[in-house]
Amino acid sequence: MRPVTLGERSGRIAFAVGDCRLDAQDTLLTLALEAPDEAQLAQLQDVVARHLRRFAFRDELQIDWQRA
Repeated sequence: MRPVTLGERSGRIAFAVGDCRLDAQDTLLTLALEAPDEAQLAQLQDVVARHLRRFAFRDELQIDWQRA
């Protein structure tokens, strides 16, 4: 189990390699990832993407990581 904080349209998931913040809009889910270094950020992106694809296996899913 991961520590999770949920609001009405937002949330935070703490992973061992970093944090994932979520913001849900009507047709868009925005995720912001934070990790201590580039290697852990890449690992966190991979973990989050695999989870999203597994949860949305019936839908066409596009994941577009962008630097903030």
